[in-house]
Amino acid sequence: MVQRWNIQPSVGLGSALVTAAQARGGLIVEDLDAERVVIPSPSAPDASFEALGALWGPFVEAPMAWLHQLSPPKGAKIAVLTERLGCLSLAVAGDRPGLRAALAARNMAALAWARANAERGVAVVLVAVEPQAAPEAVAEGVLARLDELTMASSGSLWSWDGRQLPW
Repeated sequence: MVQRWNIQPSVGLGSALVTAAQARGGLIVEDLDAERVVIPSPSAPDASFEALGALWGPFVEAPMAWLHQLSPPKGAKIAVLTERLGCLSLAVAGDRPGLRAALAARNMAALAWARANAERGVAVVLVAVEPQAAPEAVAEGVLARLDELTMASSGSLWSWDGRQLPW
């Protein structure tokens, strides 16, 4: 059976994800009921607290609204891409506080969505990507995290290269 993938557009990583999924025999579709879904994380040039309002829409509202529109079948797997900056236990004082807050909110919203949809048999993984890593390597890592995802590990947070991250 060919897996149907819905990969939302993303600068750089989107095309690498499409290529990697197609190489595995995946069919790229725009259907809301695809078996595999990847929701990217937008880039944020200004990450001050003053920019938090501008970050809230693309980082939290847009992906969560899109998640709520999905109607994935039982057994579907969804990857929500994020960054390590959104890990509360890894947060340190420093730059980009607005981005940290937006990513933490995105992570918590995705976790809530994962828990709310567990009864439907839909698994969600949050995958922290690193902008400086090669898009092809990150894409393969994201797909590997989806392959490893189970209902027992749904809602967990991982680095694209396979390290489980603390919340």
